[in-house]
Amino acid sequence: MEDLKPSTDAVPIGWIDKLLHYEVLNKARKWFVLIALIGFAIAISLAFAIRLGWVENNIAHPIVQNYFFGFYVAFSVVLVWEVMAMIYTIPYSIADSVGKQFEIMSLIIIRYLFEHIDKYMHIVDFRENVSELAQLSCVTIGALVIYFFTKVFYDVQPHTPITKDPTNRHNFIQIKKIFAVVLLLTLLIYAGFEAWENTSRLIKGSLGGDHLGHVFFKNMFSLMIFFDILMILLTMWYGARFSIVFRTSALTVSTVLLRIAFSSDIYVMVGITLMSVLFAIGVSWVYMRFDRVEVYRRKQDL
Repeated sequence: MEDLKPSTDAVPIGWIDKLLHYEVLNKARKWFVLIALIGFAIAISLAFAIRLGWVENNIAHPIVQNYFFGFYVAFSVVLVWEVMAMIYTIPYSIADSVGKQFEIMSLIIIRYLFEHIDKYMHIVDFRENVSELAQLSCVTIGALVIYFFTKVFYDVQPHTPITKDPTNRHNFIQIKKIFAVVLLLTLLIYAGFEAWENTSRLIKGSLGGDHLGHVFFKNMFSLMIFFDILMILLTMWYGARFSIVFRTSALTVSTVLLRIAFSSDIYVMVGITLMSVLFAIGVSWVYMRFDRVEVYRRKQDL
């Protein structure tokens, strides 16, 4: 991810600005990489120990016994950091934070492959396993297409300020920073709790497929929906233009679609995620044209 640079409209307000500074995110990235490496090493060592009979094989989920479980663990840590990076974009651009959600979903889809890698690795003839080949194609092609259209989404963003009044623009950014801090603290606490719970289940031998699924990210996307609704109300407070209110509301629909996309069926996940990205691109394209017309009409009325 590219470094997040502070907005020129943002005036420092002490510890909140320091916490949300892009340098803090870059330092956090290194810590997350370190955690991912440690988790990767522990997961591979555990699988190795189970296969050699050094550890009692009482773990419920078979993926833990596979060496590729290390990739799954590392990917999960990377995904948590991506959620953190998404939160850091909120004070500077709501649209970019939605783009980060698309990036996160593309990585979750790729993680699906590592979650089911044991099933694919033992396939000898794909002609006798057409469904597995279809899943692999859906994951690889789907993630690539979603990533491509995410780039298109970023390219079509106008990044126009919600208001021309410097004071209102400053206040709008500061409130978004407060929301971002609340989301950040929630993320760190919840991620730590989930890591502790899954480690406890692993030790007790009660780790199941539901625990290794997308529960954490489902809940985070559900939380983002409530946050987006607050953003709609905040947008209406500082900007009266219908085009801005509609765009913010429509981008919330994209988040709702991403939350719906979490499914045990990979085809549904890829399909709805792609629908969400294309919808956001369409909204942005229409917004740029509608907003110019609305601004022109307002000038005519003056």
